[in-house]
Amino acid sequence: MEPTTAQTFGPGCPWYDMNQQWGDANVKWCEERLCTWFNEPANTWSNLGYMIFAVLIFMQGVKMTDPLQKNTARIYGVALFICGAFSFWYHASNNYLTQVFDFVGMFIWADFLIVSNLRRIGSITQKQFVPVYVGLVLFCTALVPAFKAVHVPYQFIVVILGIVIAITEVMATKKNSATPVPHKWFYLGLATILVAEGFSLLDLKRVLCMPQNHIIQGHAIWHVIASIGIYFVYLFYKQFKSGPAPA
Repeated sequence: MEPTTAQTFGPGCPWYDMNQQWGDANVKWCEERLCTWFNEPANTWSNLGYMIFAVLIFMQGVKMTDPLQKNTARIYGVALFICGAFSFWYHASNNYLTQVFDFVGMFIWADFLIVSNLRRIGSITQKQFVPVYVGLVLFCTALVPAFKAVHVPYQFIVVILGIVIAITEVMATKKNSATPVPHKWFYLGLATILVAEGFSLLDLKRVLCMPQNHIIQGHAIWHVIASIGIYFVYLFYKQFKSGPAPA
């Protein structure tokens, strides 16, 4: 879909010069852009859901005594807060640069799940966790301009990460089959995120589209429901406690 700019967003508006400098993002959501500091109000403020759950998760970690559970809550909480904050900035400003940061936020969250699964599989040690995590986020970030250069939607990077999360989770479950962990929160989280994605697609395809409604938007609904699904996914990962490395 070719990016477009609504007539309400133009010269003299906040973020307009930044938009002209960096260019548009590669997608235009239904919500009409306004000449304000929050030029997509519904899509901007709906990101508070991520940040609220992030603080809740982080505070849960403060009360935990198990080192692995505490670290999971802290990192997951910070990652989710960054994800929400960068998405907030992107939808407030709408340009390619802030869209890149929006993707960085998603990478920080998704890559944490992948690296956590690699640790459970035994492919990396706890000491290697941070270097591999940082390296994977940087690698994914570098793919954004690479995909843009060859005219491939960089949204596919997130799709690939989702597939990798699923594959590594299956591998980790098989590796630790002797000590199974309930997956109800994982499946519920994935189902919730898929429902949220449905609203985002309805927005993108203009099936659910009310441009001048700055309270309810399909993509804003995606933010709210996805934040709930991401919290469910956290409830799955918080079950793992410190112990010997997988045999």
